[in-house]
Amino acid sequence: MRALLYEGSAIKTVELPSPLLKKGQIRIKIHASGVNRADLGQRKGTYPPPPGESDIPGMEAAGIVLEGASRFKTGDRVMALLGSGGYADEVCVDERLVLPLPEKLSFAQGAGIPETFVTAHLNLFQIAGIKSGGRALIHAGASGVGTTAIQLLRARGVEVFATAGTADKVALCARLGARAINYKEEKFDDAVLKATDGAGVDAILDPVGASNLDADLRCLAPGGWLVVIGTMGGKDAKVDLSALLRRRHRLAGSSLRGLPLQEKAGAVLTLERDFLAELADGRVAPVIDTVFPAARADEAQERMEKNLNAGKIVLTWD
Repeated sequence: MRALLYEGSAIKTVELPSPLLKKGQIRIKIHASGVNRADLGQRKGTYPPPPGESDIPGMEAAGIVLEGASRFKTGDRVMALLGSGGYADEVCVDERLVLPLPEKLSFAQGAGIPETFVTAHLNLFQIAGIKSGGRALIHAGASGVGTTAIQLLRARGVEVFATAGTADKVALCARLGARAINYKEEKFDDAVLKATDGAGVDAILDPVGASNLDADLRCLAPGGWLVVIGTMGGKDAKVDLSALLRRRHRLAGSSLRGLPLQEKAGAVLTLERDFLAELADGRVAPVIDTVFPAARADEAQERMEKNLNAGKIVLTWD
């Protein structure tokens, strides 16, 4: 099979033996692979794959079932959440981490769904427990996870605030239904508190981390959840515990890739139950920024590294 491997800072296309099919797994012929910021971390050596996973990067893919399925049949169109191995034209994955790919969606769209949709759904609905009528703040609103989170929340009647750093990205967040805030032009916490008459939001999804912490807690409503899913803005921060106690704030760290298989499978199943119908009829959809041939993966990752993308970046193997 064809695959992409990191050799130092370079990405090389290599020929490798097909992966061994294990009990409970299915083999998928990959047509498209999603690009995620974690792939960049793996390339730099700061975010290795979980123990037992392939050295091949890539955490989501879409394609055709080749063999091994019980729930699916050979030839079915599917999309899969992966611990690693997605930057290849073939992968074996536990069947519980696989979702049917709706007929209306292309393989490129399917490759932009598993990681982003499961991340948004798990952290906002299952961990933070956001409900209809609530309010949420989504940082990096024009990212793959951000654009997904806005749509899922709006589909469930949640008022959404979203931050972005360019006029085009702010406009995208607004089109998706968020109250969009350009964090380079105004303080997002001030904007949120003004718009909510000081009440704040019930949940915050933050991939930035330390540099946002004080402002996040300032605009988080009493009893609200701050779910941190990344540290792009630093990993070291101080917390005023007295304020945390007084306002009953709940702070959670969350990493989908490192979850035990059973928990990850549960997150996939819950997403399928709650939103697959809306994916199938187009009420929610992945926002695709750019599609690159797999041979141009270095360009794809450079685009993400420079924060140029609005939505998902995808690699194709056809």
